[in-house]
Amino acid sequence: MSENEVKLAERIANILYQLNSNTSVNVRALADEFNVSTKTIQTDLNKRLSIFGIEDDGKGNYWMDRRYQGILTMSDLKNFAVLSGVSEIFPDIDDYFIQDILEHKFKDSFLIKSPFKESTKDKRHEFNIISEAIEKHNHIRISYNDKRYTVEPYKLFNISGLWYVCCVDEGKLKTFRLIKIFKINQLGTTFIPDNSILEIIENSDSIWMGNNEDTTVKLRVVPEFCEYFLERIILPGQVEVIKEEDGSLTVILNVSFIDEIQALVKYWIPRLEVIEPLLLKESIDNELSLYLTK
Repeated sequence: MSENEVKLAERIANILYQLNSNTSVNVRALADEFNVSTKTIQTDLNKRLSIFGIEDDGKGNYWMDRRYQGILTMSDLKNFAVLSGVSEIFPDIDDYFIQDILEHKFKDSFLIKSPFKESTKDKRHEFNIISEAIEKHNHIRISYNDKRYTVEPYKLFNISGLWYVCCVDEGKLKTFRLIKIFKINQLGTTFIPDNSILEIIENSDSIWMGNNEDTTVKLRVVPEFCEYFLERIILPGQVEVIKEEDGSLTVILNVSFIDEIQALVKYWIPRLEVIEPLLLKESIDNELSLYLTK
């Protein structure tokens, strides 16, 4: 998330906590607490938190619908705050979707380890089918890179701003990029989830967790971006960060699919640049040159 989104999520979580714990909150007091305008707080209460049936007395005092007050857990508050801050990464997020998250109906379908965003609005159909199939433990059939697969979907996974679906294909754990999935069908057959597979997915800091052979990638982080990188970013497959004498960083990754890390590097140009493999560096340089000549 950007700095503004982090502040928004933290403010929403705090306000929601106060509404959940107290009889009422006051607009002016909240504005002073978070150093924002009363108009911003009113937007929070009247729009961002509207699904909680927020009411007011016309004098700046607001309270939550008694059906919600006192029953929301800290996990619920965090879930809602995150969704408020990074809602763009979900397709057509709305009140019903957020209510489902808060009610834990779909809490096992999504896993987000990302400070960035990839819009999935063009993949709403696929996103919805996959999330439903995960809940029902149904097989799905997909087209991916011109091949057809029948797989067991385990988790929709967002890491470093990119959406994937973790699946088991013929006994092997694989990851498929959501944006590359086409011709999807949810089948009537079901599978029994393997808890050991779920544990691998939950504990992995990389989306590339299958049995593919890894490639070592070395990246350079420019000096002026190092502080932000160290505080906010962990790249998929990241195994080592080396501080160089010129103030830059060398980041070493082990990845299975070069084209996926290529997308992340292009996102951060010119703050990140490829050191090796040379083939990846040349590919990005050529693509950038072609773009600049248009």
